[in-house]
Amino acid sequence: MGVFSKYHRYREAGEDANVVNVERFGEPARSLFISTKVMTLHQATDITDENEQVLYQSNSKFFSLHDKTDITDAAGNQVAHIERKFFTLHERHFITMADGFQFQLSNEIWHIYKDITNLEGLGWQIRGNMFELNFELYDQQDNVIAVISQK
Repeated sequence: MGVFSKYHRYREAGEDANVVNVERFGEPARSLFISTKVMTLHQATDITDENEQVLYQSNSKFFSLHDKTDITDAAGNQVAHIERKFFTLHERHFITMADGFQFQLSNEIWHIYKDITNLEGLGWQIRGNMFELNFELYDQQDNVIAVISQK
């Protein structure tokens, strides 16, 4: 493990979990990895497992006022649909799951360096540092249920 990975929590598929994450949260039950395809007319993203097998895909419209995104599983079955509210003081997204369950993501405003996003309808919250691109997902009891980092 290099010096860079000790201080940044990102890791590649197939690598061991970052020592900082393991010390703080324990070994992950599961890890997912996201890669965005470049040079497409819409944003296409693959979500893979530790073995780089595609589990989910997301596709966003090239130009849309509402940033419509569809999430599908590897077989192409709809998992979720996401739309951004166009006119709002803070960013808000509406998520509809394939089974009809709905919830919202809303970013809190007035934070200088710390991002806080509420998952309304689930009681969860994403907190993190936008400069370091490291975040944690908390449940209703304020327990960390996921660690998110970007390369």
